[in-house]
Amino acid sequence: MKNKERLFAVFLVFVFISGFYLYTMQPTASFWDASEYLACGYTLGVPHPPGSPLHVILRRLFSFLPITGDPAFSMNLFSALPCAITCSLIFLMVITILCEWKQPKKRFDKTVIYSLGFASASVSAFAFTPWWNAVEAEAYAPATFILVFSLWLAFFWRHHLGEANSGRMIILIAYLFALSIGIHLIPLLAGPGIFIFVMLVNREHLKDRRNVIISALVSWFLIVILLMALKGPLGEDYSFIVGMVIAVILLALLPNIKTIRSPLLRILIVCIILIGFTTHLYLMIRANLHPMINETAPTTLSKLWDAFSRKQYGPSAVTSQLFPRKTAIETGYSLPVALFWQFMFYFRYFTWQFMPWPREAIILATTTHKVIQVLSVLGTFAITILGILGMYSMYKRDKGYFWLFFMAFFLASVGLILYMNFKFSPSDLNPFHQPREVRERFYFFGPSFVMFGFFVGFGIFEMFKRLKRWIRYSIPLAAIIGIIPLLSNFSSPANRHANYMPDDYGYNMLISCDRDAILYTNGDNDTFPLWFAQAVKKTRLDVRIANLSLINTDWYIKQLKNDMGVLISFTDFEIENLMPHPVVKDGKIQRDKILFVNDFAVRDIATMNAEKRFEKKLFMPIRKETLPPEYRKLFPKDMEIIPPQYYVRRKASGEWMLPSSFWVRIPEEYLLPDEEFVELLMKDGYEGKFPIYFATTVSRDNTIGWEPYLSMEGLVRKIIPEKGGLYFNLEKTDSLVFQEYRYRSIFNKSVYKDENVRKLLSNYAICLFSLGMEHQKRGDIDKAIKCYELGKKFGTVGIPFDRMMINLYKMKGDTVKLKEILLETVEKKPDPFSLYTAGRIKLDEGDYAEAGRYFKRAQKLDPRNPIGISGMLSLYYRMGDSLKFFDLRDSIVESPELTGNVIGFLQQDAEGEIAREILKRWLEIHPYDTLAQKMLEEM
Repeated sequence: MKNKERLFAVFLVFVFISGFYLYTMQPTASFWDASEYLACGYTLGVPHPPGSPLHVILRRLFSFLPITGDPAFSMNLFSALPCAITCSLIFLMVITILCEWKQPKKRFDKTVIYSLGFASASVSAFAFTPWWNAVEAEAYAPATFILVFSLWLAFFWRHHLGEANSGRMIILIAYLFALSIGIHLIPLLAGPGIFIFVMLVNREHLKDRRNVIISALVSWFLIVILLMALKGPLGEDYSFIVGMVIAVILLALLPNIKTIRSPLLRILIVCIILIGFTTHLYLMIRANLHPMINETAPTTLSKLWDAFSRKQYGPSAVTSQLFPRKTAIETGYSLPVALFWQFMFYFRYFTWQFMPWPREAIILATTTHKVIQVLSVLGTFAITILGILGMYSMYKRDKGYFWLFFMAFFLASVGLILYMNFKFSPSDLNPFHQPREVRERFYFFGPSFVMFGFFVGFGIFEMFKRLKRWIRYSIPLAAIIGIIPLLSNFSSPANRHANYMPDDYGYNMLISCDRDAILYTNGDNDTFPLWFAQAVKKTRLDVRIANLSLINTDWYIKQLKNDMGVLISFTDFEIENLMPHPVVKDGKIQRDKILFVNDFAVRDIATMNAEKRFEKKLFMPIRKETLPPEYRKLFPKDMEIIPPQYYVRRKASGEWMLPSSFWVRIPEEYLLPDEEFVELLMKDGYEGKFPIYFATTVSRDNTIGWEPYLSMEGLVRKIIPEKGGLYFNLEKTDSLVFQEYRYRSIFNKSVYKDENVRKLLSNYAICLFSLGMEHQKRGDIDKAIKCYELGKKFGTVGIPFDRMMINLYKMKGDTVKLKEILLETVEKKPDPFSLYTAGRIKLDEGDYAEAGRYFKRAQKLDPRNPIGISGMLSLYYRMGDSLKFFDLRDSIVESPELTGNVIGFLQQDAEGEIAREILKRWLEIHPYDTLAQKMLEEM
């Protein structure tokens, strides 16, 4: 097989895969971290830990590509193109290995090999998670590319083993590993397999250096163990970073121990690799320049280490990361059982990869046809068996290749499960399984699914090697296996074609606010799209976004104060020492209610914004680490938190133990219960210097005290001076939702919406329902109907748009529209009220048979609901069927609750004559019920 022919085939595979990736790629911002990376990439900001500096820099370079008017599209290419190259390399390695195993002499043999390579590449490319990662600005696609490219370099090294300078490939791999730390740690998972592969392939050449290699590996292991043991004296666990750096250096040097003899050259190689690790210094440089997004603000080496080690997310020590297993914390499971459920966590996502079921049923909350379920099980089973058979085939024929590729798959699956120590899946059906991840974590395992796809082509090869007389069917089977994931996943959430929802959501939230507003948001999806809108699209840069999760960190509060101009009374030192504290009510501590750092920050911002001040009287504890070194030694070594009684005292000399500049005090009023603090702040009126808003996504826990003073204005709620319950800015909201908001792709049924997106979109529906209610309250039925009609399009479950429109169309006497909506409702999503209304229309038309069918359906849907029963009573009464009427009446009065509900509903629906008949029968049975007697007299 000629090289030109092979490379042309690789090019065709690249064009095929990249074509689908480009078509299905997110055209602009995405939800979750992708929007944050786009904003950081465009402004060279500092994203969440560990910071991914090289990832940010490369996104910025891609933003300069003059492809479309939206830089986000160009930056998203840094995911799609590397992933397409990754799968093209998969194709190249598969066909090269198969050509080694079976020398193709005929055109048919070549076609078979190409088809097997296509099957592997296509399964790798179009499995759900790799496809998902390829179409958004996350780190997983470029990280997977570096992993597979490193495997290819090792593969390339073997084919040039013995040639001059072939060892450069291994050094390049080590350098790429060092660089990749600036994108993601995933490429390092290829390292152990590459090392084993090199040792196996080169064992004859290195056998006289075996003792040196073993000694180096043992020394590395002992160093890692020693650093883990010294965690206490050192103050941090440096075993991971030191072990990782030494391992990468050993990977570069040990395979070349005989060819690189110059000490100077060895030192140079070590220095080059160490330089590769320095991309994280970018974070410190940029942090000191105060970019728009500066998460953790790593302005010093100490803070840079905190960012790299993800300190804000919890303990970074390896032992703390691995134990206890998070699936055992609340369940009490033993270690084997806890591990079993974490492996099931991976298996759940594995079953999502190649076929639509059960993935679509979980992500999209849809019902899947039985035929699709059966086909999905068969398809997943077939591809799984082929992948396992491919592993066996490679192990049998070439153990070097097997360990190279299998170890990458094993560590990207089992290794990640063990290291990441995941909680339970959010979609786990067992309510006992707690705690749960905040979102589905399938994207972590993208590299493992790519590597599993690699083995599929070899599985087909092995199958037809045993069934030689069926070899002519290998080409169509390979084509079918390759096409199955493409067809199954094209109509899935991995397809982001024309998905503008995150972009529009960020824009709509920002334009809802008045000028120079402070906007409190809740989490990632109501914050990152706003960051993107401001950083990339330059939308409403005057709005200060204050994320309530991040406000629990000192660095973020300081940025609000020092960089964004938010009025905060606390000094930087006080901010560094804010800590949770119980509520104090009537001078007594209420330990059942804790105030967190964000509570203090929100209260202080509101107070300062109102140009009011409460005296700082209450002394608070201090973190010893925030003090200058000369003052830390004044306190016991084991005292990390210094209580006020230890630092607010005088020395023998009469001087204060700590200068007053290091005292931490807050107003006593900040410890009041939510409602009491807000009432105290607002009692003399509230004229804020800047408007303050809460996004509608903010949970009630964060707004409970402010509720009486919040005015809904579209997707946000503004603090206003008037206390009036759920106040509504009708004119502004009306203008926003009907004239200013963008709804691109929201109503496009081909754009998929998972559970998280549906929750966000429900905020539009809630806003429109509230707006419609307000119009209805003011007597403007037409505008109310307009709100309900638009709100219904969002498809939010549980908001009775249909019922409201049915009532309004009845009030208007618009029988045409009423029949239209009833027909739609009773056919697609029937409920007792719509069925009853449809039955009433048929009853008024004299179609008793059809009316009876509707009433019976309503009764069957909810037997205890008075609606269906009331309909049947009206039907029998109109028909003059006294026997059935009296039988049903007598059965109703057996239940006091049902009797009251039916009478109430009949009165409401102007069926007072029937209500009186039921009440009379009730009094015949219960003659001493004076309340019922009085009600009958009033009728």
